[in-house]
Amino acid sequence: MITTPAGSERKTQAVLISGFLGSGKTTLLRHLLTWKEDLSDTVIIMNEFGDISIDGMLLDQDVEMVELVSGCICCTIQLDLRKQIENLVERFHPRWLIMEATGLADTGALVDVLAEYTERDVFASYRVTSVIDAQIWPLRHMLGPVFSRQLEWADRILLNKVDTMDEEKVKTSMEEITSTFPRAVVEPTRYCRIDMNRLLKMKALKPPPATQTPHRDVAYDSTEGWQSYAFLDERPVNEDKFNRFMENLQKDIFRMKGVVRFPERAMMVNHVYGTSEWTESATNEGTKLVFIGRTADMDRIARELKECITT
Repeated sequence: MITTPAGSERKTQAVLISGFLGSGKTTLLRHLLTWKEDLSDTVIIMNEFGDISIDGMLLDQDVEMVELVSGCICCTIQLDLRKQIENLVERFHPRWLIMEATGLADTGALVDVLAEYTERDVFASYRVTSVIDAQIWPLRHMLGPVFSRQLEWADRILLNKVDTMDEEKVKTSMEEITSTFPRAVVEPTRYCRIDMNRLLKMKALKPPPATQTPHRDVAYDSTEGWQSYAFLDERPVNEDKFNRFMENLQKDIFRMKGVVRFPERAMMVNHVYGTSEWTESATNEGTKLVFIGRTADMDRIARELKECITT
């Protein structure tokens, strides 16, 4: 039983951020946390596919954060998610509860949980925003059903990284997405920059009942066929060797992210389907990397990384 403070009629507003691997979900979350309105009564649930958390390192905000790893927030640890929601609402009575799902999440299962707590009057409402990498949209048929299922439930879809495509391709993608997912508002973005008033204050749409929604009549494992590997080492990494490692990175590695500790500096790497971005990191910890792929040789990754360690 969830209780609210005496005399309080405020209910929690829930926001779900979903989208495929590397689409820009954590970037959107970081922008959201800079919203000009007061977010001090905000709790965050973050989830990652893998054994260690990387995205939580990117947030530097005064909010309560619960990170759920080693599974999917909306399927394999769905019961734990319910416990987390009840615990957080009971302890903090937040105005906002923000969830960032793993890039391999079956969003429909998580929406079921949000709908349940809305019907129980714990949440005032909930919104679902999904993020798409503009470069990945044309390749969606190669990624399996999880890609489209993440978008079926969205109130708003952000076509992100449009600066990487020409205007005609962006226009075509926007038309295709609008046609495929007509219930959602579709917006093009760069680095997920969007007016947060539009995102958070938009009228929450009521999704169709689960029994009327495609694909909800069968059990579904959204992570099937995908694998992850986590690498941690406190020793410095030889920069030349690591650069060669990146040049020869297996094409089956779709996503790689984390911190690489070189002898003189630490760098954050964000790799999505052959494209890498590097930024400086202030961490004093060692190397901490997560790899996600299909049919990738993770044992080979481990061997090659160990060869990069400075002895």
